[in-house]
Amino acid sequence: QGYYPDCSVVYIRILWKEFEPREGEFNYTFVEDILQKARENDQTVMFRLMQHSTRETDDVPDWLKEKIECPARPIGKRVKECPSDPDFLVYFGRAVKAFGDRFASDPTLAFMDISLPGSWGEGSHIDLFTQDQVKTFADIYTSSFKNTLLIGQARPSWLMEHFWKSAPLGWRADCIGQ
Repeated sequence: QGYYPDCSVVYIRILWKEFEPREGEFNYTFVEDILQKARENDQTVMFRLMQHSTRETDDVPDWLKEKIECPARPIGKRVKECPSDPDFLVYFGRAVKAFGDRFASDPTLAFMDISLPGSWGEGSHIDLFTQDQVKTFADIYTSSFKNTLLIGQARPSWLMEHFWKSAPLGWRADCIGQ
């Protein structure tokens, strides 16, 4: 309290393991509470559902580690690799779709920040997957968030072009951009 100026858009990053703590069980209440608080403050929300971050505690869901190989954070290193198994995008895509199915029509959700493979969902390990795998994953966002503005760090030009075929895409770089 008192540290941040009043604003009309709130940016919230949610870890996948918080949204889907058990496979197929989604914590909708967690997100609904954020949206309700935003409404009470006359705000809209921009969410990013992240696979993992650079923090050791902010890893992928435990249930995923039982299904596919998930690299641990190397000792003394800040960034860890994301799983390279193609099923990683399938499992995370299901969470993105569930999020969109439940919240995309909520007018309080102003933006959805696209989360790509890599720490913080910023695409640092997108090259672990084929272009077709990434495009199939990207299509989950454009089909699940038809009425929500999408923004993200779709760094490779081929990915930006793919998104633009289906939906307008705003770009950001470690902050909110245009």
